[in-house]
Amino acid sequence: MGYELELGYGYGSKEFRGEVKLRGLRPSGVVDMGGGVFEELAGLEYEGEVRGSYGQGGLWYEGEVKVRGQEGQEVAGVDTGGSWLGLKLKGNGEGVEELKAEGFLWGYELGFEGGLEYEGLGIRGALRVGRGGEELKGRLGGKGGKYGLSMEDGALVGLEYRNVSVGYEEVEDRYDVTVGGEIGGGKVEGSGSILKGGKGYEAGLWVEGLSVGWVKDVLGWGGVKVGELGIEGGEVSGEFGVRGDYKEVAWVVGGLRGKVRGRFGEVEVRGSGVGDGRGYEVKGVGIGYRGKEVGIEGKGGYGEGELGFEGELRYGGLGYEVGFLYRGEEVRVWGGYGLEGKVRRVSGGGYEGEVKAEGVPVEVGGGVIYGDIEGKVRYGGGEVWVEAGRLGLRYEGEGEYPALRAEGVRYEKGELRVERLLVNGQGYGLTGTLQASLGETVPAGSRLPDIKLAGNFNGLANSNESYLFDALYSGDVIDAKIDFKGFSLSRFAPEDFKGELRGRLNLKGALDISVLDISALDGLALPWGRLPSLSLETSLDNGEFKNRPLALSLKASLVGGKLSLEAPSIDYAGHRIEKLAAQVALQEGKAQFVGDYRKNLGAQKLEATIVGDAEFRFEGGATGLAAKTFSTEFSGTLANIKFHETLVRSWTFSGSYGNEGFELQGGGGDLRAALSPDGSFELSLDDDFPILASAKGRMDGNLLSAKVDNIRIDLAKFGSFLPIENIKVLNGELTGSLTINGPLVDPEINGALAVRGGVFESTALLKDRFGPFNSYVNFNGRNVELIPTVIPLSTGSVEVSASGLLDNWTLSDLGFNVVTRNDSVVVLSTKIAGITLIDARAQLNIALSLDAGTLVATGSVYLDRGQALIDPQGFGPETQQPIDPNAPTFRIDASISFGKQLEVYLPDANLPLIRGFTLPKSLLYLKFDSGSGEFTLDGAIDLRSGYVFYYLRNFFIRSATIEFAENSNKFNPLVTVDAELRESGREGLVRINLSTEKAPLSNLNPRLSSIPFYSETELIAIMSGGVLAVDTSKSLTIREAAIASSEFIPQLNIFKSFEQRVQKALGMDIVFIRSSFMQRWLLDLTKPSSEPNAEDPLARYLDQSELYIGRYLTDSAFFHASLRFREDPLVSSSRLRLDSEFGIELDSPFGQINWSITPFLGEGSLVSGQELSLSWRFVY
Repeated sequence: MGYELELGYGYGSKEFRGEVKLRGLRPSGVVDMGGGVFEELAGLEYEGEVRGSYGQGGLWYEGEVKVRGQEGQEVAGVDTGGSWLGLKLKGNGEGVEELKAEGFLWGYELGFEGGLEYEGLGIRGALRVGRGGEELKGRLGGKGGKYGLSMEDGALVGLEYRNVSVGYEEVEDRYDVTVGGEIGGGKVEGSGSILKGGKGYEAGLWVEGLSVGWVKDVLGWGGVKVGELGIEGGEVSGEFGVRGDYKEVAWVVGGLRGKVRGRFGEVEVRGSGVGDGRGYEVKGVGIGYRGKEVGIEGKGGYGEGELGFEGELRYGGLGYEVGFLYRGEEVRVWGGYGLEGKVRRVSGGGYEGEVKAEGVPVEVGGGVIYGDIEGKVRYGGGEVWVEAGRLGLRYEGEGEYPALRAEGVRYEKGELRVERLLVNGQGYGLTGTLQASLGETVPAGSRLPDIKLAGNFNGLANSNESYLFDALYSGDVIDAKIDFKGFSLSRFAPEDFKGELRGRLNLKGALDISVLDISALDGLALPWGRLPSLSLETSLDNGEFKNRPLALSLKASLVGGKLSLEAPSIDYAGHRIEKLAAQVALQEGKAQFVGDYRKNLGAQKLEATIVGDAEFRFEGGATGLAAKTFSTEFSGTLANIKFHETLVRSWTFSGSYGNEGFELQGGGGDLRAALSPDGSFELSLDDDFPILASAKGRMDGNLLSAKVDNIRIDLAKFGSFLPIENIKVLNGELTGSLTINGPLVDPEINGALAVRGGVFESTALLKDRFGPFNSYVNFNGRNVELIPTVIPLSTGSVEVSASGLLDNWTLSDLGFNVVTRNDSVVVLSTKIAGITLIDARAQLNIALSLDAGTLVATGSVYLDRGQALIDPQGFGPETQQPIDPNAPTFRIDASISFGKQLEVYLPDANLPLIRGFTLPKSLLYLKFDSGSGEFTLDGAIDLRSGYVFYYLRNFFIRSATIEFAENSNKFNPLVTVDAELRESGREGLVRINLSTEKAPLSNLNPRLSSIPFYSETELIAIMSGGVLAVDTSKSLTIREAAIASSEFIPQLNIFKSFEQRVQKALGMDIVFIRSSFMQRWLLDLTKPSSEPNAEDPLARYLDQSELYIGRYLTDSAFFHASLRFREDPLVSSSRLRLDSEFGIELDSPFGQINWSITPFLGEGSLVSGQELSLSWRFVY
């Protein structure tokens, strides 16, 4: 290292010539430059060759020199390590005439062309600075220790430079530097000084709007790939100052403010701080992101191999005490919430550490998430190992979110396993395991390595709840499925919804992770078309809404941004939607839907087809997830609306929803509804509707205030939509106005509606026309009342009143009182369990109410006349469930009393075993539940007159009692009866008596007796052949037996209607006609020709024909009479004889007195004799 010097002298030219070859020469070691910057320049390393001469012509030289700086070697206070400069020069005794320099200094390419003057160390020339293909140019000049640089406008490393100037001046013991201009769109002004002799330095810099791109590139020179951090731009402003003496340093940052933009959004930074050679203090530093700010305040220190900090972090409204210390090869952290942690270097170049904290809060939205952690981590050789004994998250605040706790967490060599993961939500809990694996390499074309995920969870409170899922993400393709059951609706639906979902969710297809980038969400546009295909099949188990069954099943798929929905059926409260299908183009913001609606209203069906379409928009695009506003326009048609015979081909509707509120129109303007953003609304119903009204009001939060005016309801039109069978509304109008105030879900209603000219007709149960009538329905808060109203009937009137309670817009606790007035009667034709009433005229005193949807009737019923059938089969188990599960259920608790003209049949009217008219003292008590079939029937029916059917013969009832003590497990009433049958025998008239005493209906086994006396065998023979021949010793042919057994045919079919007409004509309470005329006539028509004819055919036909009539004189006095034809061969003028009997029955305190008279007319005399008998029986 050094130099080579060659010198020579020319005697002729008188010149000294020389050449210097430099080999790493440091001139400061040879020549004393007197200090200053030239002394520093002389300390650099020089290589090259310089030639020159000195003589009569003066000094001349030229050469090429390369100068290099060493690490730590400074010129004007700037380190020259790694820099070099090549010089090509030509000069004389006054200076350097030509100077061309090229070099590399601090990462920049430098160039200079100009000259130097020795006197005053002057310099002039053109300077250029370049990097990465960009270049700045300027003019450099000055002398006497004062120099300046003026730059042309241009760009370097992505920053624009305008009006930039730099000044340098040597002043006594220091070097002063100034800078100013516009750099990167911002303004920069600064000044500083470097003290000579290494005594120190100081500088200040003011920037306004300086581009972060400059910082980005500076970091890039250091090897940091800022682009991977997502930084795209930003600017910074503030004041910066520094002062030091190379042993200690002091710095200050004031008024710092800036913004950084990237794919993550925008980050704002502000703050200030001070520091010195021993420590620092951070004051008011804030980092803002998406409306939240992280604040930092604290103090720290640094030294050789040591850095520390202790202070407070603030996020949202929460503060965190935190500290860290780096010393040697260990970092320790500590803080509030039990935060403790260490990271240390281990042998082999790896790291290991542990951390724990409990209840660390973080504000999120309207709540706070609390986190727990306790675990260990190790890193080495490119592998990460994690073991966490406890991880937990829980949430407090607005909304409900589950708490998570993980136990037994291990991660090693790409495999993650969670032995137990607990999920605790509001009213539910899950426990399960989770496994995951991470591939070692990233497949070509993919952003992430392969990821496998599998888990199994079961419900804690609900053993039926479970989730099984597995997923694979490989090469930007995902394939995942989730099988679930027992998922409760209560977790996301209002509390009125109940039930559990089961089904499967599949996700399959290409998944570009970039579509889930935060910037995409901020942009309010999620590219649905780039999402993988999704399919869902689910059904609802044990579904309910407001305690009524709800059933549905659903299929959904998302393919290429198109969402398809199918619901084969949705059933609720008798409403049914079938074949519901919807197609939604999420990217375009369009939807179409179609479905069929069904509703059973009694025995009728309401049917309609719904067809519609909609367009929806989000602010910032049609597919926004985080859009601030949403708007939609929709339209559709209700097609083929059918109810009864009503058919409406189509009814159109349209509407919109958006910033201006909600609007709905239908039927060409017959329906109009509008809801404004401030909560005010209007509603009007016109001609197309049976209800006409207009409403105005306001909704404020969950409060409703409205007035409904001009209410006019055409009851005849409205009645066709009522789900009530066998009741037809014929006329009437309901008018008035109402006010509504209170909570939206349960307001109070006040006002009145007037009923005018109401007329309706019932064809079942109460068979009559009701009305016309006028009344009022009063609304008072939550109470509804129909004032007591007299409603005329065809034969009188009833008084009706009603009341109910409005609860959540539902009319509950509904009760009616129905009382017949004075002598008014109603006609009942209905069937309740085994009791069937046919045209029964009744008087009622009934209270009706609703209990959980069941009609409850209590009170009394008086049946005056008509027919009542009591069928034991109607009380059997098969009647315990209603045939129609949607039919309304009812409960009855009533007493039933009877009048004088009610005819009872047991078990039915077609072939009754017992038929007769009731006594007024008869009384029954009935309790019956149509839903369960449970019943009780107690009491007794006393019959006066009638028939008992036995051995194919009708015995005329003298008295009978049927006692009931029945329930759902037994129906076998006890029968007490006294009845008679008169037949012709060999010795004349035979009176046959049939009797039972409290015999079960299923086994009557009556006793037969007669006057004159015959055995039961002989009586049966007489009953079998009495119609055919007096001589009972003769056997019956098949023909005779068949005709003889047909006595009940005319009794039921021919005489029954005749009896009713006679009863009305004579004003009698009871009329019976019995005859064997039909049977004897059939015998004569079918007899063989060899059989002789009767001596008197008329007498034979009318034999034993009888007419029985009865009338109640008072409630305790009954008059009865009978006329009977009897064939008697002793009557000379005719073989036909007329017997008669008249009697009266009197009820007395000690028994019943029966007084009867049987006149006897002898031949040739009007009345030849009479019989008077007095009989009674005691009742005890």
